[in-house]
Amino acid sequence: MTSLIVDGVNVRLGKRLGRGGEGEVFALENDDRALKVYTSTDIQQREAKILSIVNRKIAQQSSWVAFPLAIARHSDGRFAGFVMKRVNGHKPLFELYSPGARKKHFPKADFRFLVRTAANVSRAVASVHRTGCVIGDINHSGILISDEAKVALIDADSFQIIDGANKFLCRVGVPEYTPPELQGKKLSGIVRTANHDAFGLAVVIFQLLFMGRHPFVGAFAKGDMPMERAIFEHRFVYSQIRDVGMTRPPGAASLADFPRDVADAFERAFSPSVERRPNAEEWINILVKLETEVTQCSSDNLHWYPQAASECPWCRMESKLGILLFLPTFTNRGLPAIDPGAASFSLGLAWSAIERVVLPHPSQLHPTLPLVKYVPSAEAKKAKFQIYRSRAIGIALLIVAAAIGFALPKMWFVWGSVICFALKQLFFCRISSEKYFVEKYFHSKEQFEKSIAAWRTRAGITQAVAVKASLADAKKQLENLEREKHLKISLYQNKRHGMQLLKYLESHEIRKAKIRHVGLARQTALASYGIETALDITEEKVLEVPGFGANNSVPLLEWRKSLENAFVYDPKPNDMDQQELQKIQIEIDQKGSDYRRTLTSGPSDLTQAVYAINAREKKEDPVVAHAYAAYFRDKEDLAYLKIQIPKTRPKDTDYLNFNSARNAALISGAVSGTVSGAQPQRVVNSVPTGAGASNNTAVQTAPTSAAVPQFARVSQAPPPPSNSSGIAPTPVDSCGRSSRTVNPRFKPSKGDMPFAPVSCPKCGQSMIKRVARGGKHDGKMFYGCSAYPACNGVRNV
Repeated sequence: MTSLIVDGVNVRLGKRLGRGGEGEVFALENDDRALKVYTSTDIQQREAKILSIVNRKIAQQSSWVAFPLAIARHSDGRFAGFVMKRVNGHKPLFELYSPGARKKHFPKADFRFLVRTAANVSRAVASVHRTGCVIGDINHSGILISDEAKVALIDADSFQIIDGANKFLCRVGVPEYTPPELQGKKLSGIVRTANHDAFGLAVVIFQLLFMGRHPFVGAFAKGDMPMERAIFEHRFVYSQIRDVGMTRPPGAASLADFPRDVADAFERAFSPSVERRPNAEEWINILVKLETEVTQCSSDNLHWYPQAASECPWCRMESKLGILLFLPTFTNRGLPAIDPGAASFSLGLAWSAIERVVLPHPSQLHPTLPLVKYVPSAEAKKAKFQIYRSRAIGIALLIVAAAIGFALPKMWFVWGSVICFALKQLFFCRISSEKYFVEKYFHSKEQFEKSIAAWRTRAGITQAVAVKASLADAKKQLENLEREKHLKISLYQNKRHGMQLLKYLESHEIRKAKIRHVGLARQTALASYGIETALDITEEKVLEVPGFGANNSVPLLEWRKSLENAFVYDPKPNDMDQQELQKIQIEIDQKGSDYRRTLTSGPSDLTQAVYAINAREKKEDPVVAHAYAAYFRDKEDLAYLKIQIPKTRPKDTDYLNFNSARNAALISGAVSGTVSGAQPQRVVNSVPTGAGASNNTAVQTAPTSAAVPQFARVSQAPPPPSNSSGIAPTPVDSCGRSSRTVNPRFKPSKGDMPFAPVSCPKCGQSMIKRVARGGKHDGKMFYGCSAYPACNGVRNV
């Protein structure tokens, strides 16, 4: 039989496209349609059904289905079959939802593709129901998918057609897609409904979204649970609202990984209340919405998953099962425009340009320091006054002792005691003050040095060094790129035999093989546990699948062993070699592009980093400025008191002794109000001159190298001091007395303890207990920073 008659025209049959239990499908020569020729015996019943479909022109009502278009007859007029549209470039549904088959047949598909396909399957089913037909036998073989997620339904001649009094029923069905109310029943005499289709559609959608897992396959604690029984008993393994006595396969996604409307739709589709099943139209809306609610995995850019999930379910699944659910695509995308390309790129010139950008050494970084004017601290003033007073008392006592000695020479013990006391007043007070102020100076110098070290860390040199190191690494990697390529090729060649065997085993799908005691139900159970090809078969994995034990797992293991024995290694280059070498070359090309791009932009990146460092140097740092002001004040206090600065810190003093001496002096009334009496201020544009300018006038030039450590420098043109705190710069009269007016809102109280053990939240300095003057907090106690007005940090008491 090479030709048939269609609509009175003789048509020639081309190559056979497929064969089934009912007949064969052929392509038509010089035609874009196909023709199905029946080989079954019930020709008359089939003829009446096909005539009904053709006469009602159902094919014109749905473009998703390969409905019969015309009757085909033999030359003697006998019914032979029908003509339908040819579906090209489509593959069966199970080649997509099965992760193993998907890697081969749909390598570019990701989760978004699966959701789009599920929506299109729903559209196709909805179009059938709009014609008044019912599919009846929904299954993975009757749904074909294209590389663009387009859907085509075939086997339309098995659909249920009601034409007046004539009922052409669907007489077949696949158990794994058959609803619970029809399980175990003779289907040839049952009138199907769209609600029956809704169950099969929900199973198809579930398999697409859950990586081929069947909603009724899982582990049953009380023995074996065949899939048909699980469906009959409504044991939806993934249910979150019912306890069905079964657990889902390891690593499988859960309903919690999907939006609530998706989870609710599956709960209704597989619940005992069969009338609540979502229809095809409802699934369309749910799935279109789901496609807009997916996000890309931060760990694997091949993974797209619902935003409702707390983590990527595909990462979890791959980690648990040790498989790949999606494959990366290796396509030569070309090099970015900013990559100069291997031909025009010169590593030597690029590196020379990088080397010309000189990074400063950390020791060469100097923060800009403010110019400050010196006003003796209250402690220094008090100390100087005490020294003068002690000397005056000592001199007076020496005069008294001389008078007593002259008048009463025999009373040597009296005038001798007076002389001793006088000498103590002349010399001891001086020595005590020196220890205190020297330790105070070394402490502030130490804090200043620490602030410089911290500033250098913040200045950006660490980041600049890291940029330079990354450029050096890119240079090294680019130089070794050819060696890396040869190493990868060598490694591939060494494991080529094993890879060929793995590819060979992976190419043999269980669903397409004839294995003893492994029918469709067990194939579905195996697929739900990630066993789809010979490569997936191991004794340990098979025994985890419900329904498989030590005995009935043997045929599967023997089948894999027979394939391993039949494998023949092919040393000749093949398509797999070409693909692997292409992957290696693309990877090397991409790395080379990345390294060249990095090195080309290297000088600019380094220059920008150095510019940022220089900009940081020119800008005053408030922490350093504050530490420098304290250091400068304490150093000038020594000069004010005419105390020589030791070359090294005295060993008989330390910071604890300094604090004890300082607090004792404060308690005894050496200091009142704020700690420093008069804070160092930056120089204003005008400087006091004339008779009123004594040694206490403002410093007009930057400190000399002897006054400032070599790790800092002083700015030449500092801006005027901020007066936002409400405190004016401290004026000094011709006698060296401070005439600063204190802000009445922050007048210190008599009972203040300037060095209470409370730290400022802004600068870390000690804080003073004060009383607010004015405002809504008038009269209330609070802690104020001892460095005020340089720092206005406060705390509640």
